[in-house]
Amino acid sequence: NPVLTLFARSLGEMTTYLESRNVFAPSEHPRVHTAHIEIAEAILAGDADQAERLSSEHMQDMADTHNQRYSG
Repeated sequence: NPVLTLFARSLGEMTTYLESRNVFAPSEHPRVHTAHIEIAEAILAGDADQAERLSSEHMQDMADTHNQRYSG
């Protein structure tokens, strides 16, 4: 599926960039990993609404964390 391939590639590129900035502290990595698993499971289950909700929550969490750590 070309759309899913593009989506996965985009997520990979964003993750590579953001991980290089160390958005989340190492102590938070298990929680972030769980969020990624839940998003993937929703996608694989075909539950677009759940996948969108979880993705949006995760992206907001990432933005909030980034702003807290790198503000100023």
